Amino acid sequence: MEPIKVAIIEDNRYLREGMTSLLNFTQGFQCVGAYPDATDIVYNIRRVAPKVVLMDIDLPSKMNGIDATQQLRATFPDIYILIQTIFEDEKRICQAIDAGAAGYVLKNIPPTKLLEAIADTAAGGASMSPPIAKKMMELLRKAQLTSVLSPKTKSNTQQLTKCQLKVAESIATGKSYKMVAEELGITVDAIKFHLKNIYAILEIDNRYELADALKKVF
Repeated sequence: MEPIKVAIIEDNRYLREGMTSLLNFTQGFQCVGAYPDATDIVYNIRRVAPKVVLMDIDLPSKMNGIDATQQLRATFPDIYILIQTIFEDEKRICQAIDAGAAGYVLKNIPPTKLLEAIADTAAGGASMSPPIAKKMMELLRKAQLTSVLSPKTKSNTQQLTKCQLKVAESIATGKSYKMVAEELGITVDAIKFHLKNIYAILEIDNRYELADALKKVF
């Protein structure tokens, strides 16, 4: 199986080199490019063709990580952006999500958890550090995220099975596929299968819309 190709956008040299070494010395991962800022980011990403981009927010270039994420998602829709930053304020979290980030983790995340987050992101998941997942749920409860759910989507939550509801509730809180699989005693592939059906039933595309839909159930 080919390794997960990762590009790093990080201005801190020591952190950038450390993550590069972590990826290249861990089976299943490969760092294909590491850059100190977002200058020429489209050119660089097109050249190295990663599956996941690990993106810092506070960059020294004219373009910050949020703007870079938006540009990359518009240019390369098949590439996943995983934000890694020291910031955990609500404003930046929402900006990153709106820009198209697939996940949001903090820089104090342990190396093993970072690798799990990258793998989960590459598989289509939406990894978040626990503090970020908690803030997301708080934002949803306060209705600070605009709901885009149709009346049909809201009513379709009643069609979910008990198993699907358990999977949906866990995924919506920001847990990784692996964590949910371990909690429910099923495989990661089973989680992906259930989630695909859940999204189809609810006519939604991501876990943020899922969390909003579940407010109508729980």
